[in-house]
Amino acid sequence: MGDSHHHHHHHKEEKHHEHAYEDYNFKSAYMHILADALTSVFAIAALLAGKYFNWIFLDPVVGFIGGTVICIWAYNLIKSTSAILVDCENKEIKDKIIANLLQEAEFNTLHVWAASEEKVNIIGVLSLRNEKTTLSELKEKICNIADCASITLELAQNHAK
Repeated sequence: MGDSHHHHHHHKEEKHHEHAYEDYNFKSAYMHILADALTSVFAIAALLAGKYFNWIFLDPVVGFIGGTVICIWAYNLIKSTSAILVDCENKEIKDKIIANLLQEAEFNTLHVWAASEEKVNIIGVLSLRNEKTTLSELKEKICNIADCASITLELAQNHAK
C-alpha cells in the first residue's frame, strides 16, 4: 500500500484547496489488512494457549472480540461513506452557492451532492438576473466556492436564447 495516497499532482489551471479529508478507499483497505493480521495473530495465540495451558475458552472469546471490532469498524465506515454512496445533498454548499450568486442568477433548481470525499457534483437550472453574465462565469464562481467534480448549468426555458 506504500504511501501512494499522499501524492498530489498539480496542474496550472487547477485550483487546489488545502484541507484535510479522509481517503476512505485507502482507510478501508488498511483496516482490512490490519484486521486480518490481528485476528490471525490472536487466533494463533488462543490456539497455543488452549494447547499448552488448556485455556480452550480463549478461541471463541478471541473470535467474538475480533468479530465485534470488525463490526464496529464496518459500522463507522458505512456511517462515514453513506452520504457519498447514496448521493445525499450537500445543503451547506448549496446555500453558499445561492447566497454568493444571488445578484447574478436565480436558481429554479440546484442539486449539490458528494462525488467523493472532497468533491461535489452540481446540476442547476437558473434564470439570469444580469444578461451580461455568462454560464461560464457562473461555473467559475461556483468552482471558487466548492471543489467541483462536475457542473452542469442550464438556462430556464423562459430565459433561454
